[in-house]
Amino acid sequence: MTLWTKTLGPIFWFCILLALCAFGWDQSIERKRVEDENALLRDALALTGTAALFVEYSKADETWVFSNWDDNARSIFGYTEEEQIGKPITSIMPETKREHHTDKMRVAIAQSGESPNFIYQIECNGLHKDGSTPHIYLRTRYLPAEQRFLTLVDLTTNVVSIMSTD
Repeated sequence: MTLWTKTLGPIFWFCILLALCAFGWDQSIERKRVEDENALLRDALALTGTAALFVEYSKADETWVFSNWDDNARSIFGYTEEEQIGKPITSIMPETKREHHTDKMRVAIAQSGESPNFIYQIECNGLHKDGSTPHIYLRTRYLPAEQRFLTLVDLTTNVVSIMSTD
């Protein structure tokens, strides 16, 4: 047997294995840090009553659909996460306003190319599961790198009370 097969070969492969484990360890630590930060942000938003929703384009349905649904969204619209994931964003808009909001989303995508900080903001009525139409304040920003929207939704009563606390 050569020196390589007896001594250096196993040491070499042990070092490779150790390096791969260390790389995986670093990634899992970073992943855990990001998950912890995201949880902290979710907790902070939960305190404000603001729903933070991601909306992605579904090629199969040719529409924008929810990819997440939080507890604040449930409070505002009455739907559970299971009911809304994969559902079109128009499901929380009164039928008479759906086309208008869809057009505004197209504008937001176009504007984001010209101005990456473009945020579409509007006060409007949403559509609750029980058929009522809560007055909401909607802020939407298109994230071109991720090809999805980040949408923040508040009941306008929450916005007014936050603004008037000074």
